Amino acid sequence: MLLAVTELQIVPSGETKLAHLKLLHQDLGRLRSTSKWDGFLCYLYGLVLRKMDLPHSLQVLQDSVNLNPLNWAAWLELANLVKNSEMVRVCRLPVVFNMSITSLYSIFAAQSTEIT
Repeated sequence: MLLAVTELQIVPSGETKLAHLKLLHQDLGRLRSTSKWDGFLCYLYGLVLRKMDLPHSLQVLQDSVNLNPLNWAAWLELANLVKNSEMVRVCRLPVVFNMSITSLYSIFAAQSTEIT
């Protein structure tokens, strides 16, 4: 394991980070079909997929917000993957609290795509 020392901090190399992501990917993949699977594990799995540039991260993050609509971090990660307002319209987003969260998210995602 190659490590770099910077100002008393040990920073893992890119290879080490990838190895840890691969382990998380395997562990979360095994949990996915069990009763322990929930919105937070789904969110973590979506993060791992996104960090590894693997497909289906958009789908997994949509699943996460559907399992736990109050996890704003999952909504924000989903916004990182949405490229335009059309993608927001076709995403499977939960209907919660008279759609207030989904509406807020749509506004946030639309503003994010206008800036970039």
